[in-house]
Amino acid sequence: MERELAGLEWNAPGVARLALLLTTSMSGQNPIPIDTWINSYAPLANYTMTLASGFNNIVPPIDWLVARWFVFVPPRSNAQTIVLKGVTGDTGLNLNPNGPIVLPIPPLFEGGIGLTAGASIPGCRVMIF
Repeated sequence: MERELAGLEWNAPGVARLALLLTTSMSGQNPIPIDTWINSYAPLANYTMTLASGFNNIVPPIDWLVARWFVFVPPRSNAQTIVLKGVTGDTGLNLNPNGPIVLPIPPLFEGGIGLTAGASIPGCRVMIF
């Protein structure tokens, strides 16, 4: 993924490249089947959505059992706040309003990713790997 970054208050102007290097290892007598952890990480979901004003529980229509990464990319011109939330009502973590958000997903994850927006944000991209 490559995109031009905007907003000098967050970083210097230029081009950002996001690359994820995944190294796996395991110990034990019965290794997991190779197709469980080697699939070249093609996207399981890749779509655009509008983040609604307030709390959003993002639950893409995929099988979370094989997902490992959640990537959320707001539009480059976004100035609205985005807060990563555990549940509605908690303080959360303020995120860069126009920077990519990359979260690892634990095995057997069945919930959603909670994001609270200061106002509606159209043109957000969601990718699940």
